[in-house]
Amino acid sequence: MTDLVLHPRRYPMHDDPAKGQVFGGECNRTACANQGATWYNIVTYGLYCPCCGPRMNFRDSVIVAPVSAKPTRAQMDDPDWKAILFDRDSR
Repeated sequence: MTDLVLHPRRYPMHDDPAKGQVFGGECNRTACANQGATWYNIVTYGLYCPCCGPRMNFRDSVIVAPVSAKPTRAQMDDPDWKAILFDRDSR
């Protein structure tokens, strides 16, 4: 397994540190065990499956977007990267 990039403020901090932290791996949602986590949440710093990820967005609050790879620690903390992510995804 490759080294995990874990943000110190990630939520929740599961017993298994890989849950919600591996691109294409297990969803970060506690009640979900689906694989294929490709949606990144800028609040929890976790990856979510295509079923759970989009459900966290609301019309006036978009916090989860699909990504093509696990963000680096620098990207996680970069407000410009986050803005680009959501500008790209807004439709």
